[in-house]
Amino acid sequence: MIEVEKKFRLTDTQRESLIKDAEFVSEKTFTDTYYDTADYQLTTKDVWLRQRGENFELKVAVHFGYDRPADQYDEITDVQAIREILDGSVANSFFQLHISMI
Repeated sequence: MIEVEKKFRLTDTQRESLIKDAEFVSEKTFTDTYYDTADYQLTTKDVWLRQRGENFELKVAVHFGYDRPADQYDEITDVQAIREILDGSVANSFFQLHISMI
């Protein structure tokens, strides 16, 4: 799965226009826990390991650099794939303790 995210600042008029005929369906609340090494080996590479509920997700930037029209991430949810990617790039023993949970 590739996640594409673009954030916009809306004026009050734009916001009202967007929700004018919308119907509220439901609300979900969740808590994410993010993991990284003490020296931020993941964050500085635009890689994000998070736990949402019982599931782990690894978000890896698709494009790099400053010329990105939108933030695009490959979202990896397969536990074995996450382990393979992280084992090769993160050697910090503290972090290895945490990924042993997945």
